[in-house]
Amino acid sequence: MRKELEEESIDFMNYLANNNLLFDDSYLESYLYALIYKIYPTTLNDGRPGFLNIKILKKNIPYALIFPNGSLYITTGLLSTINSEEELIGVLSHEIAHFVLDHSVININKAEKRQKRAEFWAGVATGVAVAADAYVASNNEYYVPGAITLSTAVLAYEIAGAITERMGIKYSRDQELEADKSAAELMNFIQVDPGALASALSKIKTYSILNGNYIALTGQGTHPAIDDRIKQIGTPQDYADVEYDKKISFVNSFNAQIEYNNKHFNSCINLVNRNIESNVATEEDYVLLAIVTLNMHDTDAKNQEALTLIQKAKSLNVYPTINISKQEAIVLIRLNRLDEAKQSLVKYEEELKDQKKYLEEIKDERQWSATNRFIESEYEWTSKMIYKVNNF
Repeated sequence: MRKELEEESIDFMNYLANNNLLFDDSYLESYLYALIYKIYPTTLNDGRPGFLNIKILKKNIPYALIFPNGSLYITTGLLSTINSEEELIGVLSHEIAHFVLDHSVININKAEKRQKRAEFWAGVATGVAVAADAYVASNNEYYVPGAITLSTAVLAYEIAGAITERMGIKYSRDQELEADKSAAELMNFIQVDPGALASALSKIKTYSILNGNYIALTGQGTHPAIDDRIKQIGTPQDYADVEYDKKISFVNSFNAQIEYNNKHFNSCINLVNRNIESNVATEEDYVLLAIVTLNMHDTDAKNQEALTLIQKAKSLNVYPTINISKQEAIVLIRLNRLDEAKQSLVKYEEELKDQKKYLEEIKDERQWSATNRFIESEYEWTSKMIYKVNNF
């Protein structure tokens, strides 16, 4: 059974990789591995196979899970929900405790029946594909044309739930509390305050309240409520670390885009500001903050503030995005600086033409279709806006 679970885990990881559902940041992965091996020895001494393997899942909802073979997934959402290395160690310790205690295999052994392997994973593939198609058809705004992705939010809750049950990682109340207890003991041993795990859970609780995910707060059936878990561990501490934000800045940028698409503007602002305060913000961060400012306000002072953010993005020259020209045009129109706005629109029109050249590099049919449709739509909008500005 362990061999079969290993094969299923590998199949699932390959599927995620092939469908652009994994967040790729080599530096961040190396940092996570360093933390893991601070927590966990190279191998267990009980005869079980399994080296820990960590991947970052593109998902703005904060959670982590570990498969029976030691494949550990942590979401971009969880990395941004917490604010320190200590809290991250707490989360990782909890998941590793589930693995060391063999909770998933215990749960699978208790299960009456497992659907045939090929049949189950074929259903997962179909479900993810349907979710991706629905995402493409939605009205979410791909605010950076060069970074269009279908992966955002396509691992639907129902799909994730089916996977966790199959792999034995739908844990009971006792198992969750046991993993918390083990994690706290381990953190004490490696001289990290266990209160950091309570702090991480408290921040997940806050995120859940703000986004209406009350199931995560109350628990389901035998699953413990988050307050019960916090109470067992201890009093949450106030953790915030600029150095941690520097390490996860690309994740913060990614999640900020998702929060913007979901119209969670305040969450978006918070994530971008964390990058700015850490002195690692790039063009996309400043442009996104300008867009949110324009969406939330329309006064001369705020329009000028948005223009200053656009100008900051232009000055960086780290990895320029064509969206700078578009947003610059919008804010200049707001400020009634029409000649300058027209120049920015013409530049954006030329940049959209250049984007067409990269379409042939896109192999995925859905990705190609979404990108082409976006470019055509933007080109039409820009042409009409130039005509409108000429007649203001």
